[in-house]
Amino acid sequence: MNKGNAKSLYSKNQILKALLHIMTQKKFEDISIKEITETAWVSRKTFYRNFENKIDVLSLEIDKVVTFYLSSLENAEDLSFDSVAYLIFNTMEAYRPFIKILVKNNLNYLLIDKMFDEIIKVYKVRKKDLFDVYGEKIVSSTLLFSFGGFEKYISYWIMTDNQVTTKQIKNEFKQISQLMSDSIK
Repeated sequence: MNKGNAKSLYSKNQILKALLHIMTQKKFEDISIKEITETAWVSRKTFYRNFENKIDVLSLEIDKVVTFYLSSLENAEDLSFDSVAYLIFNTMEAYRPFIKILVKNNLNYLLIDKMFDEIIKVYKVRKKDLFDVYGEKIVSSTLLFSFGGFEKYISYWIMTDNQVTTKQIKNEFKQISQLMSDSIK
């Protein structure tokens, strides 16, 4: 890595850390670029050289979360509903402080939308048979429906002190899947 890249990476990380720190105290929409740059000890020029806006900054960490999730998916043999739920919540647990900040600021949709986009790509390869039988529109709609539920459940779970483990969540989602199946018979 050359000197310029190392400095840019350092600046990006400082800006991200500053934004996340401020988000623990203030609402995202109330945070100014000036406040971020002052906290990060970087210039506005440095901010705009690396990012277009505050959401762009959050994308750094969102991309890490999605990469972790995709790695888990790649290594998973079972892509059943409950197993995918387990992988999602395992990912959320690994990044709990960040996810909590997103939820507190009503920004968790940024992460869920990105995860959804990526899982569609994975399913097109790993669950090709579903696309062959039901078509892309139905599979995408089903995943969209599921991810909407995941987003709500994640918000509730991450903000609750009485924690359910990811293994317990997997069992719950197995029962949820069974209930959904039974209710449409």
